[in-house]
Amino acid sequence: MPDDRLNLNLGEVTSHFRDQAAKLSGQKLVDEVISDATVDKAKQSTVKITTSSVDGPRGYGSGFIVGSGNEIITNLHVIGNARSIDIATPSGEHFAARVTKVDEFSDLALLKVDGMSADSSRAVKFGSTADLSGYSKLFAVGHPNGVDRAEVSQGTFRAMSTYGEVIPKYEADQWRNGVPVLYGKDAFGQAYIPDAEKYLATSRVAATLHIDHGNSGGLVQNAKGETIGVATNISPQRPGQAFLVPSENVVSLLNNPNNRFAFNYEKETNFDRNPVLTAGKDVALLGLGYKFRPVAAPLLGAAYSIDLYNDLKLATSSNLYGNRSDYVRNAAIDAAGVTGGVLSLVPKARMVGYGLVGARVLYEVGSDLFKGDPVLNHVKRTDAAQPQRSGEPLYWSLIDRVNANSGQVAPRSASSIQGLRLGRH
Repeated sequence: MPDDRLNLNLGEVTSHFRDQAAKLSGQKLVDEVISDATVDKAKQSTVKITTSSVDGPRGYGSGFIVGSGNEIITNLHVIGNARSIDIATPSGEHFAARVTKVDEFSDLALLKVDGMSADSSRAVKFGSTADLSGYSKLFAVGHPNGVDRAEVSQGTFRAMSTYGEVIPKYEADQWRNGVPVLYGKDAFGQAYIPDAEKYLATSRVAATLHIDHGNSGGLVQNAKGETIGVATNISPQRPGQAFLVPSENVVSLLNNPNNRFAFNYEKETNFDRNPVLTAGKDVALLGLGYKFRPVAAPLLGAAYSIDLYNDLKLATSSNLYGNRSDYVRNAAIDAAGVTGGVLSLVPKARMVGYGLVGARVLYEVGSDLFKGDPVLNHVKRTDAAQPQRSGEPLYWSLIDRVNANSGQVAPRSASSIQGLRLGRH
């Protein structure tokens, strides 16, 4: 006669022990599924960030839309000391952005995007890291290695920690000892020592996520589509291990009206940025274009056809982040140049063609005199406890200065997490 004690359903046994394990660990068992719709919505909120400095192209990273729909959150180390910031949206549009607020201790920056429509439906929703458990599934969206199309990686939550616990002890000491190197041993430099301690004490979310350089500043969401962190660091010793700035720090930055820095931006013309190259181009367009107009007109018309194609592609897109009328206007201007190039090949309409191409050339030359995208001119400290030193460069916080001078203070090494930040190169 069979023993009734052994007459148990295997599924019931498995379920029993799973429930008991969950109770013992204090975690709730959930079967989470990250849907395609959730991922697609996150992609629509993600942007690629490219920065430039006085030395030219500087680096790249990721960001995501918050607030009213024309603001971006990213990592401070992605945009620190950048003179100009370019935002590329999933639609292929490009916008200029400026820094409005930072939390240098959490490695966060808030950007305002010029020309992007205020569409709050694209802004992310925030979740709480307190709801995360060992069973929580996560996914990251960003632009690893600077790819144009956003990529997705999935993983799980691991633990909560601090930045000082994440990095090796010797590197944490480098942060503390780096203050006198960067700011001097006088009272001015001593005022920055608490900054290093505060930075090392900021919280981090540890997760199993396969992300890479370029993901920095990108969102990390849970299965509900709630943003719970900002991708910030990876570990060279443990591939697939990532560290995130928690969502609570982002919300605090958005809600805090105070800021330790005032950012001054000025719009520059193409002549301001590169007078020699701009002048040379304009002289060639006007002088050589006029002298050799029988050849130049059709060639310029063909060149403007590429611009017209891109303008029409954006003007007819159903998912625009900017103003459609801007692309329609640009398309009309380029269409005049294309039409002129064609008419320049028709003997009876040649003069009309020259006139249309010439008008398009004059518009391009005139545009070089118009004020363009905002460029960071200087950063002013508003914190009286840390006055601005005369002649101080645009490395305007301890964190950005240590990053910029990592060769002196935090040298790259096989065991250095600081050396593998996810943003700029």
